[in-house]
Amino acid sequence: MQFFDELRERPEQERMGFAAAVSIAVAAVLLLAWGVFFFSRGGEARATAQQAAAAHAFTDAREELRTHTEAVREQLQDTISEVRSAALQTASGTRAVEIETNREGEVEVRPIIIISEEEYGQE
Repeated sequence: MQFFDELRERPEQERMGFAAAVSIAVAAVLLLAWGVFFFSRGGEARATAQQAAAAHAFTDAREELRTHTEAVREQLQDTISEVRSAALQTASGTRAVEIETNREGEVEVRPIIIISEEEYGQE
């Protein structure tokens, strides 16, 4: 207690200097304790858990992408087969199809016949 009494009697500038020195010392001790704790085995275990969580999230995202890719591939195969089927069913004239997709992503293919102006005038 005598130390604090003597400190109170000193000029304000010295008291502020002492307070700054004590603050820096406390911050250094906290920083040192944090460093020791972080680089200890506990820090490694947390880092490993974070890496495992990130790897799991990446695996989930990759699987979801694979699922969507397969769905798009199946839709493309359906479209190709429907276009080929419609092309075989068209009557005389130039073979063509009209392709549309609805809001659910289903493909609708309708055969159309393109007739030249000369053929159109003969009918």
